[in-house]
Amino acid sequence: MNIWFYENSRQFLEKMIQENPTNQELVKAYSNLISKVADIEMKYSEHNTEYNKNHDKNQAELAKNFQTTQAEITKKQIEKGPLPVVSFGQSNF
Repeated sequence: MNIWFYENSRQFLEKMIQENPTNQELVKAYSNLISKVADIEMKYSEHNTEYNKNHDKNQAELAKNFQTTQAEITKKQIEKGPLPVVSFGQSNF
């Protein structure tokens, strides 16, 4: 539901209720409108919560994989030892 539609509908119903305070159908319509908007907001909130959980889980997994890869690279570099230093113009061939 578009927020403008909700606002326009709410304002219209509030105006109609003020003009016809004994009309119970207007009060029911107003109550239903508020209830529907609350349902939509709850579903939106639940969706965002689930999205954020998945996003955080994925970010943690990426960080873990990056750290593991970096650790493996460092370990292999240490196992190989330092590279021999070659001066300019010299060759190991």
